[in-house]
Amino acid sequence: MNSKAPRCSTPGVRWQQEIRHLLDDEYQDTNETQYQMLRAQAGPEGRLTAVGDDDQLIYGWRGAQPENLQQLAQDMERDHERSRERATTHLDKLREMFS
Repeated sequence: MNSKAPRCSTPGVRWQQEIRHLLDDEYQDTNETQYQMLRAQAGPEGRLTAVGDDDQLIYGWRGAQPENLQQLAQDMERDHERSRERATTHLDKLREMFS
């Protein structure tokens, strides 16, 4: 946990500020609720490492969705694209200020 992060009264945002990185092993065994929870905790920067093999699904009986592996890859790519767009916008503004 990052004890130097500014405190926030919104619990979800506070957790995102405090968690430096998440690791989920056996990711193929996540269900939709767990997927959404991990995405929320990872925050907009996507500080999540997921390890999984869709050929090793053992919790299908309780709602595990191996397609979450593919969905995570797609979601993270979209998130990183948005981050790159924001960074480019910020860099353009800085260039304008200092040119």
